[in-house]
Amino acid sequence: MEVVESPTERSSFGELAEKFQQQTQYIILGCQGSGTNLLSQFLRKFFQFSVVHDRSLIYNAAVEVSREPTPARIREQRDYVYGRLFPGPLSKRLMLKHYYHQANRYAGIERHFGDVEILSAEQFANFFYAFHASTVGGIHKAIKSDDIWEQIEHIPTVFPKRKYFLLIRDPRDNALSIRNKNFGPCNMYVASKYVKRRMDIYRDESDRNPDDMMTIKYESLLSKPNDVVERIADRFDFELPDNWQAGVDELNIRATNFNKWRALPPKILAACESILQDNLREYGYELLNSSPTPGTSAQVAMWRMSDVQRRTVQRVRRTVENFIDP
Repeated sequence: MEVVESPTERSSFGELAEKFQQQTQYIILGCQGSGTNLLSQFLRKFFQFSVVHDRSLIYNAAVEVSREPTPARIREQRDYVYGRLFPGPLSKRLMLKHYYHQANRYAGIERHFGDVEILSAEQFANFFYAFHASTVGGIHKAIKSDDIWEQIEHIPTVFPKRKYFLLIRDPRDNALSIRNKNFGPCNMYVASKYVKRRMDIYRDESDRNPDDMMTIKYESLLSKPNDVVERIADRFDFELPDNWQAGVDELNIRATNFNKWRALPPKILAACESILQDNLREYGYELLNSSPTPGTSAQVAMWRMSDVQRRTVQRVRRTVENFIDP
């Protein structure tokens, strides 16, 4: 079992960052809407994880550092991350809230810019993730980044010591969840394409790292949470706190929050399953249509056009809302 000390036992952030540098970095892979937020709660509550919801801000900056790990580039990317976490009044109104809503986890980090030697992408990322852990009292570090798929090939460089959680949800329900969010795809056809692309990328990463991967189904998180907690503890040799079962009850999990796709109109469901059928079969989900067929060319063109129109309105609305109330 990986032995770590509580951050409160460390006398300086420099020593703490060095300690975390030696640890395994856990990475949560999963399409948006697949249950990664719920898994994050499990890791925090039962295993004292610091889970950074990165949106790839720090990760992408570390990738840039890996391309040119010079002192100038490291300072540039460090200042870029800091500026996104703590933007000025005008900048705050012109950017979305992903980053600066996490700012409380990084308050005071600028006082430690000189405390830690940063010579690589790994050290760069660890600096920010270790500071986050110090503010939340975490003894393990993990990240959840919905956008990490975009530069997933750089994971070995940024995180040489790593293990993965792969979150899988019935991709039809996953597409429904995406469709109902205030960003991105606005109909089931485009949402299904969106989900498939990300599931395929994460599946490939899983196949490259089978010995360091734990796959968890969203439906198991809901219907068998105790089993999932015990599986995580066994898989990665974590200790469970006393009376942890009571903590599961405190999460108020909606145990039946799945199979919503069954209410979809038959034509929409058939098109959805025609896109996602390989993913459904691979992860053991039953298809309602044994040989699903996509929509006609006219229907597909209509779905694509409708999505573009609705997403344009969506983006404008979010931008205006954020400018008024950042």
